[in-house]
Amino acid sequence: MSDGPKDFEKHIKTQLLRLSHLLGYPTEPVALRDYVAALSVAETYEGSKRVMDAIVQELVTRECPTAAMIRGKSWEDRERAQNKPLFEQPRRAHCPNCQDFGIVESTHVDDLASVASYCDCVAGQERKRSRDEYPPDRVNAARAKPLKAFPAGNPLKQIAARAKIPRTPDHVYHGEF
Repeated sequence: MSDGPKDFEKHIKTQLLRLSHLLGYPTEPVALRDYVAALSVAETYEGSKRVMDAIVQELVTRECPTAAMIRGKSWEDRERAQNKPLFEQPRRAHCPNCQDFGIVESTHVDDLASVASYCDCVAGQERKRSRDEYPPDRVNAARAKPLKAFPAGNPLKQIAARAKIPRTPDHVYHGEF
């Protein structure tokens, strides 16, 4: 099809004919022009076809949608098309070391002696490039403070004993940091 305005208007009218069997389909030229203007918001052949496909799929009754409904669907489709990335990024493979989090531990998160570092996978490289709020070196520095204050044994148990905090299974945190 040509990109001329007459061809596009003809395409729009052809798409609107898909609703002609419904009750309330506009028969007056003025009303039909309003429907053409409403679907023209889609701006492209593909966009107008997507809008009409969506409208036909969502039909529940035999009543024709209003021009305002068509215009709304056209705007939604247009915005969705504008916000679509130029190319889809492939989903990175699930990393068994970091579970796509980007940071790995030398032992376990609960162990303060564990050393955090960026993973070698795609998620780790992305996280390294981004401005990470909690980079591994900052996490490791924060872990070093209680290790210096309580060099013997488990610092978390010593801190809990000093604060008289009961250690029950409900109080154990197994998060990232």
